[in-house]
Amino acid sequence: MSNRHKAEIAAEPTRKAMKEKHLDRRKVEILDGAMPAIYARRSTDGQSENTSMEQQIERCRAYLISQGITAEPVLCIDDGESGATLDRPRMIDLRKDALAGRISIIVAYKVDRITRDLCDCVDLILKEWDHSGIAFQSVSESINTSTPLGRTILLMLAGFAENEREVIYQRMHDGKIKTAAMGKNAGHRTSYGYQRDANGYFYPDPTQAPVVVRIFDMYLSGMGTGQIPDLLNQEGTPAPEKSCWSRSSIHNILKNPMYIGTYEYAETRLEHNHPALITQAVWDKTVALRAIKAEPASRAAEPGEYTLTGLLRCTCGARMTGTRNTKSQIRYYRCLGRAQRTSAGCNCGSIPANTIETAVLEEVKKRLNPEAIRSHAEAVAAARQDLITSHESAVAQAESALAKINARRSRLDRDYDNEEISAKLYARKLDALEADELTIKTNLLRAQTALLKSKQSRVNNEALDQLAEDIQAIDGLTTRQITALLASSLACVTAHRPKQDGTGNHAIQIDIATKVDFLQSA
Repeated sequence: MSNRHKAEIAAEPTRKAMKEKHLDRRKVEILDGAMPAIYARRSTDGQSENTSMEQQIERCRAYLISQGITAEPVLCIDDGESGATLDRPRMIDLRKDALAGRISIIVAYKVDRITRDLCDCVDLILKEWDHSGIAFQSVSESINTSTPLGRTILLMLAGFAENEREVIYQRMHDGKIKTAAMGKNAGHRTSYGYQRDANGYFYPDPTQAPVVVRIFDMYLSGMGTGQIPDLLNQEGTPAPEKSCWSRSSIHNILKNPMYIGTYEYAETRLEHNHPALITQAVWDKTVALRAIKAEPASRAAEPGEYTLTGLLRCTCGARMTGTRNTKSQIRYYRCLGRAQRTSAGCNCGSIPANTIETAVLEEVKKRLNPEAIRSHAEAVAAARQDLITSHESAVAQAESALAKINARRSRLDRDYDNEEISAKLYARKLDALEADELTIKTNLLRAQTALLKSKQSRVNNEALDQLAEDIQAIDGLTTRQITALLASSLACVTAHRPKQDGTGNHAIQIDIATKVDFLQSA
């Protein structure tokens, strides 16, 4: 046996071990064009940090230099962000860069700078980054995820960080309770009509306090919670952190005990805590009036009384709900967005229920006659066949691409075993192949699932015949039967009736969108 042959045999285990190492995909290697990244985070103001942002970055830079990494790192800094979630501006940018292949190694001062949640730690560092071949290094804890021991220690520290986060949260909660017990603001938004001084105590806002008093006066004088915001908006009165007053903002003021000097936070309730804006007598009258108005009224819709329930929409996009005039007992549909002041500029008036329900039924009988239904069925069948053909083509393309990947892998293994390529080049090409393979397998699975679903769907002729029969006999059905039939055959009914403005043009406008998927069954 020649010396060269002996050397090849001796080298074989080493090459095999190196090949298995790269197959494991857990490596720390600066790829061409990729950059190192430093992530630093400082928590919210309510938490104390022993290490400043500058110190974190300095320690991370020193680590990179000690490892011979001289490239200028990408700095990702989240200042004043909690570690309980990954929804942070620079963390989002870092994850995008990492998945795009622009980051080779991520360095942080401690694991808890990345996250204080154990599940996020596993998903982000051990799955997302590690699977992409990106190493993570914790400087102060000497953790390197390229080794099994490093990954084990990482999980332990992540668990400790999560426990510390829960301890910090409990301390903050206890601190807020203590602050509230002293009659100070515990960190929530200050109620409209008040401000807080440097020590956290409440005092009346000279501009907003008179507005609060006026709102109570208007309510007790007989104005409703819909009229009050309209008047305030017309006058241009500043609203609480919104562009305009609404019914809900008036309700929030009328039920807030802050205005009689009572402060409530969690289980804490302090009476005579701060200057009151209204008297106890005004508060008691308001509570009594709100209780009377909250009692069930005769105008409430009875179950099954409105056939367009859930289908009818206003042109502003809001739902239209059934209501009844308490005097005439006439049924109406009204825009919920206009009623609750959530749809700005909506001028839709109430629509008589009998009028619009009759119009919709007549339109349904025209649009969904037996000929129209059969035409829809034929169109659905043709579209289904086109969809099946498209999915079959996608499956065939993915299978062909997967076969090519397997052939390329075989050639790559052969070239590496024959020493025609270096270990570094083998690792790079293998990584690229595995990435392509993962993408192709994902596309193949999606195409196969879509194909199976398309083949299973079919036109239900029996349901079509029954639908045509029900439509023709719709006038003889009960209200509940009509409601169910419309819900199964219509996607949406859009209606609009301009509110009376003196022009005399108050015609009801309707637009019906029929369903197509009701022609299919799985």
